[in-house]
Amino acid sequence: MEILERKLHSEKTWTGFLYSLSGITLPFLISLIGIFIIQKYEHIISFIDDGQILLFSAGLATGAFYLFRDEENQKALKKSVFKFDRLLSHLSIFFIIISSVIYAILYSIEISHKNIDVNINLWFVRIASILLFILSSYTSYRSIYIDFLKIYPNIDVKSKSNEEVENILEGLGND
Repeated sequence: MEILERKLHSEKTWTGFLYSLSGITLPFLISLIGIFIIQKYEHIISFIDDGQILLFSAGLATGAFYLFRDEENQKALKKSVFKFDRLLSHLSIFFIIISSVIYAILYSIEISHKNIDVNINLWFVRIASILLFILSSYTSYRSIYIDFLKIYPNIDVKSKSNEEVENILEGLGND
């Protein structure tokens, strides 16, 4: 790729990634306004402790999995110089499953905490949640990068249309 094409591709990738990331995390970002208004800052970390960030990880990994599985993107992955992208395309499904399972366990414990006494290792939950979010974010970025590598042919609609009209007129003239 030329330098200008690389720069444009990088800009498109970052824009697509930031849209995806902000769209998925928007509920949390808006809730921060309320948290700051009522000054209950301890609820920011409870967002991680409750496993809610795992939902965002699953969302990012799901988008990445979809993009990596696209037929044209599969072709790009086979030609990719960056071999780690192929591994990420396979790992994205594991990020979805692991995030979903950990969240389901946390949610089940939360709704049944009155009936059973379970000690949860919050440091494990925090580290796993943050790690899965970072990995899912990176996977999402790489999938968008691969997706934007698709090259669609430029078609001059006006000249193509004129060409087709001329073909029709020639066909009518021969009858």
